[in-house]
Amino acid sequence: MEKTSSTQDIVSQNELVRPPWQSLVNIEFLLIGDKIDFDDITAKLGFSPTTISKKGEPCKFINKCITEDCWEYSTGNIIEGDAGKLLREVCDLFKAKNKILKFVVKKYKTEIRINVVIYIKNGDIPGLYFEKDIIKFFYDIGAEIDVDMYVCESDAFGILGLNFIPGQSPD
Repeated sequence: MEKTSSTQDIVSQNELVRPPWQSLVNIEFLLIGDKIDFDDITAKLGFSPTTISKKGEPCKFINKCITEDCWEYSTGNIIEGDAGKLLREVCDLFKAKNKILKFVVKKYKTEIRINVVIYIKNGDIPGLYFEKDIIKFFYDIGAEIDVDMYVCESDAFGILGLNFIPGQSPD
């Protein structure tokens, strides 16, 4: 008599042959306003931004000028199957700065925006979830959340000029 595979055996076999994640995730924490003192905010938070953009500077991606100052902390594009995990890491970094963030928002009349950017490659869709404490933290600091998902052909990453975290390859 032939042995039949149980559902658990089939799942286990499929997990073993699953290819590595190929999609990219980037989490951005932005402080946006008209007149931001970048040095003061950096000193108060205790770490440097990934990027700062000043009102009136040319925009990198389109032919127009930046309309607001922006202090940005970004994870960069990381090959990841769990966007929620990266979101947790960024939130944990800023959670301890809750009072400082509220002070900065009031002093510089800034807004806080969380951008979750996902580049989907070969139908490989990373998980994305917002745990209760993360939602509460975003609410407490008055943050907006923006989720962008881009579906890319298998060779589109190079064409789009997407950068990767050193040591991690898209293929």
